[in-house]
Amino acid sequence: MPGGGRTVVGRQTIIRGVVKGEGPILVRGAIEGEIQLKGGLTIAPDGRVDAEVQAESVEISGEAQGTMRAAGRVFLAPTAVFEGDLNAATLVMRGGSVLQGRTRIAGALQDGRSRISH
Repeated sequence: MPGGGRTVVGRQTIIRGVVKGEGPILVRGAIEGEIQLKGGLTIAPDGRVDAEVQAESVEISGEAQGTMRAAGRVFLAPTAVFEGDLNAATLVMRGGSVLQGRTRIAGALQDGRSRISH
C-alpha cells in the first residue's frame, strides 16, 4: 500500500529524535524532537508532543509545544493545549482549547480575493 497505514505511538512509548513519514501518525504516548510528515498528525487526549512539526494537517486533543507548521488545517479539540509558534492555512479551535504563543494563519485565497497590503 503506497504511503502505508496509520502509525500509532502507544501510551507507554516515548520517541526522542527525528520522525519522518508518508502516512498519518496517531500519538497516544510522546514524541520529543522533530516530526516531518506528508500525512496528518493526530495527538490523542493522552498524547504529548514537544517538537518542531511539519505536517499536512494536525489534530490536537492532548498537549503539544514547539513549532507547528501545517500545509492545511490545524484543529484544536476542547481538551487541546498548545504552546509555541503555529503556522497553518486554517485554524479551528473548539471552546476549552488553549493556545498560547504566536500564530500565523495564511488561509487559501479564493478567486477574486487579494491579500491585504499595508
